Amino acid sequence: MADDFSSNRPHPPYAAVDPNQRVSHGRFDDAPPPRSKLPWILGCLGASIVLGVLLCCGAIWGMMSFGMNTVAQDIRIQLRDHPTIKEHIGEIESIEVDFSASLAHPDDETFVYTVDGSKGDGELTVKSITHFDDSEEIISAQLRTDAGETYDLEL
Repeated sequence: MADDFSSNRPHPPYAAVDPNQRVSHGRFDDAPPPRSKLPWILGCLGASIVLGVLLCCGAIWGMMSFGMNTVAQDIRIQLRDHPTIKEHIGEIESIEVDFSASLAHPDDETFVYTVDGSKGDGELTVKSITHFDDSEEIISAQLRTDAGETYDLEL
């Protein structure tokens, strides 16, 4: 029992040590310290916030686009029989809000629409107000054709 290293008895200082036996050094073990979960928690929280903001912005953009396209269709109905539109654009095939041109316009009640027709294409600049019944009243309108000609539309 002289070479029994598995017991709890103290070993002689110069005793042979089995190299396959793990020797414990107390607090100096080779085990790495436990990793903090804080980076994962903060990462998930940050990703959730970014995702929430993107969803809100997308929903706002979608509602705004839907509303502006509804207004564009109302403008289309009111201007489709205008003689100047019939002469230069023809039958209006599509009308879409040009958001960048509308935002660049100094008047908040004026919107710019891209118009595609059977005879030609152009750009409508329309100042309108929305009534409580969601109908649009056109105050003034101007047509600029792709050829560069500009016409004030009499209403």
